Amino acid sequence: MNDVEQFVIDYLRSRRVSPATCGDLNGESRLIESGLLDSLELMSLLNHVEQAYGLTLPDDEFVPENFETPRTIARMIERVRGNRKQLR
Repeated sequence: MNDVEQFVIDYLRSRRVSPATCGDLNGESRLIESGLLDSLELMSLLNHVEQAYGLTLPDDEFVPENFETPRTIARMIERVRGNRKQLR
């Protein structure tokens, strides 16, 4: 697990009222299917990511596949960060 993936997991854990609602949250946890990530939580997470990493996620990254697990979210963040570095 890398730092970005851990960042996503830590954020999701911080949003839960009880540790029991997170269960064994890990990089492969199915977020939408399990109910850990709904539309409001998704918007909150995206806002947190954009502020923490100083980036704006492009519209073409808003596809369901990018939000299936903490790992897919982390990969999307890393991809966007990498693309931003290439543009400089």
